[in-house]
Amino acid sequence: MRVLLMYPDKDFNLKRELPFNADDLTRDLGLDVIFDHMAKGDGYLYSVVRNVILNPETDLETIKYRQEILKDCMKNQNVVRRLFQIPLEVQENKKKNWWGVFGWKTPINVLNGSRKALEAMLVALRELKKLADEHRHNFHSRGFTRFFEMIRTELDEAYLQTVEKHLINLRF
Repeated sequence: MRVLLMYPDKDFNLKRELPFNADDLTRDLGLDVIFDHMAKGDGYLYSVVRNVILNPETDLETIKYRQEILKDCMKNQNVVRRLFQIPLEVQENKKKNWWGVFGWKTPINVLNGSRKALEAMLVALRELKKLADEHRHNFHSRGFTRFFEMIRTELDEAYLQTVEKHLINLRF
């Protein structure tokens, strides 16, 4: 799913090259303090913040697009935080529970661990869909409107039920 919340027509490129003087700018302006505060200990978010601030956008339409999204974020902070938190919880749960089930990497353990991971992801997808359904009318930016519409259409109940049936069939 392409979220498209940084640009209206392309994905955000986190691997985009930083300016040649990025380290000097960061040091001279004390930007690490800002990056740290914005990221709140999240390494991925730190990389995004650093990349965005050190590669400023100059296209007026993209700036307007981002400002609309920022306005929605400010009006719906709890929902946006939850949208960000859902995949992080899946990732954290995966780290805790699914590597080396029982310490043996037998085919059945790998299958069961993978099935459990997918079941947790299905729970997260259902929560994401529910959150989108309940709150999409509170968001008005082009970016969030499109994002919630993608969730509504790509994660419809028929799809989620199909995934659930496949997961049930993987139980032995």
